[in-house]
Amino acid sequence: MSLKIGAIILSLWSLMNMLPAIGVVVYVAVLDKIHPLLPMRFCGEEIDAIQPTVLDTINGMAVFANSHVFALCLIVLIATWQGLAKGVRWVFWALLASMSASVVAGFVASYVDQSHYYSPSIISAVLLAIGFGFTAVGLFKSADKSS
Repeated sequence: MSLKIGAIILSLWSLMNMLPAIGVVVYVAVLDKIHPLLPMRFCGEEIDAIQPTVLDTINGMAVFANSHVFALCLIVLIATWQGLAKGVRWVFWALLASMSASVVAGFVASYVDQSHYYSPSIISAVLLAIGFGFTAVGLFKSADKSS
């Protein structure tokens, strides 16, 4: 039971990351708008002062990065339900490593861009810790009983 609960929590993590990522891709690439974080960090005059080629670079990186976030989360969902939920141990370790790296990257990005806005990364890390805690109990406690 705890394995399924953990899989559900990890799936929620994936969905919570997938939806904003695809939203940014659609907003920037399809609707041809500037990256949605720019108006959150800068006023209108500051944004207007940015050279168009620099804005294009920022938007291109946003589409690239968010497409990769979406892809990672899609793989996480598939691996969670096709491997982890079925008790495949190597999937646990692969997901733990890749998802942890993603959370660390979130912390580092907040440091590098000097926003120091860590609460999304903290929430993400807590959700992963809970999800992996449940899956670990389901995977490793049941294996101990069968030995």
